[in-house]
Amino acid sequence: MRKVLTWFVALFMTMVAPAAAAETTSSTTITTTAETTTTTDGTTTDPADSTAPTDTTVGEDDGEHQDDQDQDEDKEDEDKEDGKGKGKKKGHQKKHENKYKGIERALESLLKNLEDGKGAPSDEALKAVIAKLTAMLKEDGTAPTDEVAEEAVEEKIETDIEGGTATESEVEVLVTIQIKGKKVDKAKENVESLLSANPKSDKLYELLSKVYKEKGDTKDVKVYVKGKKPRFDAMPYVKEGRTMVPVRAIVDALGAEVNWKAETQTVIIKKDGKTIELPIGSAEIKVNGQVKKIDKAAEITGARTMVPVRFISEFLGQEVQWDAQSSMVIVK
Repeated sequence: MRKVLTWFVALFMTMVAPAAAAETTSSTTITTTAETTTTTDGTTTDPADSTAPTDTTVGEDDGEHQDDQDQDEDKEDEDKEDGKGKGKKKGHQKKHENKYKGIERALESLLKNLEDGKGAPSDEALKAVIAKLTAMLKEDGTAPTDEVAEEAVEEKIETDIEGGTATESEVEVLVTIQIKGKKVDKAKENVESLLSANPKSDKLYELLSKVYKEKGDTKDVKVYVKGKKPRFDAMPYVKEGRTMVPVRAIVDALGAEVNWKAETQTVIIKKDGKTIELPIGSAEIKVNGQVKKIDKAAEITGARTMVPVRFISEFLGQEVQWDAQSSMVIVK
């Protein structure tokens, strides 16, 4: 009997234990939905409250998609900023264009009245024009003060110079304003800039002479060839009433060719079928093979060959002028 009872208990345990184990295991299995987590025992949990570890690994394709999205957002931000910048720039340009139009109209009107007068305008007349111009700009709201008005006029005319549309009269106004404002170096730069494009303008050379006078630079010899200042490796000087310049620099500026004949110490200059032979220290020279005399011979000073600029320039077909006020040689 005891054996039967023991066998029965063993059989019962064999049947009950697996069922209990299965029930225990099933109660811990979870199913996830978009909003809740449901267990098989009927309870629910919010994913936000879950402490279970989650897999945060992003796939390779997902990462590329995210990068593209970030780049698109950055591009949109840049476009927005760029749009704002362009808007500001356009507004700034429009404002300047309107201001320039007002200045241009006022300049044209006043300069026409000035040019209608007889003779060259005096400094007083120019200053009167500038005073009237600044008053007009203040009145129409373009500039609040005389200083701002003059700066606006400067800016407008300098813009015209850069664009190649400035007139001589405008430059004269500009130089007068800049001399008044102690900006003589800037005035010189502006005149030279326009002069390089208009090398035969008497008015521009007159203004340049005026600027040199205001700078106090009236003693050193300056040379301008076709509106430009050649770079000399030796300073020009006046000797016996003649301006002497380094031969190579002046010949290059005139578009000619220069050679040196060492055995006879002779400078040979050629251009357009013309030939000049200038022996050092001799007033007798040869022009296309014919002997002629000049009043100042070529000479060597400081290891540089110096020649009379007027004779060389005129022989090569250029017009030469001398401005005594600024000690300036003008070769047109």
